[in-house]
Amino acid sequence: MIRILRSVSAVIALTAIYSYSQMIAFNAPSAWLTLRNDTLVAKAQLDTAQLKQKTITVSLLQVANGSKKVLMKKNFKVTDYSMDFSFGKIKKDILGGNEFLRIEWSVPKTDEKGSIEPVGIVDLSKVSTDQKIMAVHVQDGSNADAVSGAIKPEQLQKIGSTEFATAWNKDAFFIVIKKGGDPKNIRFSIDGKNGKNAFLSYPDRIIVYDAVKDSAYGTHYSRAIISDTLKYTEEKWQTEISKETVGDRVVIRMPWYDTGIIPFEARNIGFGVFMAGTDGKVTNSMPAKAQQLIPGTYTDLVLMK
Repeated sequence: MIRILRSVSAVIALTAIYSYSQMIAFNAPSAWLTLRNDTLVAKAQLDTAQLKQKTITVSLLQVANGSKKVLMKKNFKVTDYSMDFSFGKIKKDILGGNEFLRIEWSVPKTDEKGSIEPVGIVDLSKVSTDQKIMAVHVQDGSNADAVSGAIKPEQLQKIGSTEFATAWNKDAFFIVIKKGGDPKNIRFSIDGKNGKNAFLSYPDRIIVYDAVKDSAYGTHYSRAIISDTLKYTEEKWQTEISKETVGDRVVIRMPWYDTGIIPFEARNIGFGVFMAGTDGKVTNSMPAKAQQLIPGTYTDLVLMK
């Protein structure tokens, strides 16, 4: 019993020490958050008993590829244990990918400081939703010939000089590409949760068709902030993706279980299409203003009835 009481006392003591040392705890925004407009308000809990100066310094920075720009720096007077810190309007509709916002805070005349990053912006009212991609519903168990046959010429869409279409059934997602277009990579980016986020994430999946090698494979990205740079590292996506040639068309089949997506009629999935050269530089995109590292700029893939 004495041992148990000692253990409990130790836990209480450690908790008290931790609580005492925590002058400021920010509740919002959180790391990797996507704002839906350009107005940023930070929310924090403050230990007013420890904040002797009754002041904290808060800065907002815009960071991109190793460089940073201070958008605002202000000393806020602490008047309550729970406070909002407004940064006003940032005047950005889309901010993400390699670029992000960072909030830095510090307590004058102490070593207390911290930061929150990355924070992005995707104002959905500024993102075009006109160019939706309609996936044709094909019979369950359809082979490549049947899938290609279900795609009418007028259902093909064009990116650069390459034409493609999409199809689906309960087992798989299909991409049909007409041969003879641009000899470049075509990257089909899939945001399964359709979260419209400012930063590409590990669950987002990309189907790549290499027109030069006539091969298809899957990839995705891990991400980390290193030295004021948001780096995305391409990693192999282990899949059972397959490719067959039917006449002048290539049919790519991706099982749904590899994507983590549950298909059903009228479902909307975030979807962006990007044409890239051998250097990886994007030359064309669908929608026209889509950015590969910002899923919030993609269009919707609609699973037709």
